[in-house]
Amino acid sequence: MLDSLEYLELSKNIGHYFEFYCGDLSKNIDYGYYTRRPPLYSIFLLVTSLFFTSKATIIIVQSLLSISSILVTKNFFEDQFGQINKIILYLFTIFSLSQFIYANMLMSEIFVQFLIVLTIYVANLILKYKSTKHLLIYQSLITLLLLTKPVFYLLVIPNIIITFIFCKRVFLKPTLTSLTSIIPIVIVLLYCHWNFERTGSYDFSSIQHVNLKDYNLKYFHLNKYGEEYANKVNHDITVKSREISGYPKKIEFIKTQSIDHLSKELIPYIFFHLRGSIKFFIDPGRYDLFMFFYPNSNKISEVGFLSHFNKDGFLGVFKFLKTQPTPLIISLVIILILNIVKFLGFIWFWLKNAKNVNLIFYVMLFFILFLAGISGPVSAARFTIPIYPLYFFFAIYGINSFIKISNLTVSKHL
Repeated sequence: MLDSLEYLELSKNIGHYFEFYCGDLSKNIDYGYYTRRPPLYSIFLLVTSLFFTSKATIIIVQSLLSISSILVTKNFFEDQFGQINKIILYLFTIFSLSQFIYANMLMSEIFVQFLIVLTIYVANLILKYKSTKHLLIYQSLITLLLLTKPVFYLLVIPNIIITFIFCKRVFLKPTLTSLTSIIPIVIVLLYCHWNFERTGSYDFSSIQHVNLKDYNLKYFHLNKYGEEYANKVNHDITVKSREISGYPKKIEFIKTQSIDHLSKELIPYIFFHLRGSIKFFIDPGRYDLFMFFYPNSNKISEVGFLSHFNKDGFLGVFKFLKTQPTPLIISLVIILILNIVKFLGFIWFWLKNAKNVNLIFYVMLFFILFLAGISGPVSAARFTIPIYPLYFFFAIYGINSFIKISNLTVSKHL
């Protein structure tokens, strides 16, 4: 997978040349590769490889992180809501194939997942022990998140509010202690300045502009105007950007043109984006399964659910599904049904428990909704992995609550 290759290339370049560049240094330099991938996951790969030469060991470490994330989250929920329903737990675990797949790939998803669970764990310690030390550790973990995945640099603003709520709840001087939320902001500014010195563009990550043009804008046009128009607009922006000399001006042109197109149809785009955010919860992960179980198939490069959904909605997905291998179809149908059940369980949990849960569960909810909201039209099973243990247990306890209430209702009528 391209992402894996870039993480490995960045790790190699840091180790051999102390150069933070995720492309091949022997080829022409592409300034976008300087900022495309934040460095932390590649540093994790580099440090792990210093002790173990086999990449299989990295997979083992990631599997341990995956298991740890699930167990820690499970303890959180059991402490608050009692023993978990093991039948539902085992059923959902068996068909949580994306969790298994990304634990066995050189991708940052499981690493980020562990950081998020660790952030939640430390946030709970702030509430429990009223400790400034834990507050500083929490801010450090927020910083590590944004240095692993570009999307988390957007977290620094809502983090100000979260920190203030924490501090108001547990500290005598909430205004003073909440100033610790400046730490991640300072890191973002320093990182952007470093990127500016290397590329001339004051960006956190070049992948933002790629996503804006090739996914947000293109998929919106694909959905509203069809493939021909979407490809034409995308092609025109690409061609014109290549005529511009200088990386900063080129990136600024792509960003300006993409935003200009979307702003002209802001309301329709918002609804399109929200529809994608809902898909965040139910996508069965066709690409993940295909890539992992059919790595040599010539169909792996074909567009998947995401493109067909954005183009023709659920009908397009259904038509595409019929062209896939039978074992894959069966797996996807089962996972899709369970994902819908999970989503309903997640909603039911909050309908029944919104007034009764501790603050830390609202922080978990924020992380889930933050990623769902940011992902929008590019939402796929892969993007749920960072928050999967949180969402997973909300869904299980929601479903269990619904079953209990249903059983009581039936019993009363017998």
